[in-house]
Amino acid sequence: PADGCPAPVATGYWLQFGALSDVAAARRLWQQLTDGHPDLTRDMESRISPLAINGKTLHRLQGGAFVDRDAARQRCTQFESAGVTCLVKSPGS
Repeated sequence: PADGCPAPVATGYWLQFGALSDVAAARRLWQQLTDGHPDLTRDMESRISPLAINGKTLHRLQGGAFVDRDAARQRCTQFESAGVTCLVKSPGS
């Protein structure tokens, strides 16, 4: 994409960490996650995808991908135990 974000991947389950007002904020959040939780993020890649809501664009920060929902839920539980909120997102969402 023109904004320099990696193209979303439709396969696998992803963890969503937030929907932020701009790409730079999403990148900063990913950096904070990788710096603060290297054991949980080491095998993950990030993606940032736009979402239009009520005339505004938010940028969803997601990390993954996981082969199945159970693996994604397990990792999300580990993040939540470390104080990080996340949601499991299905393939294509």
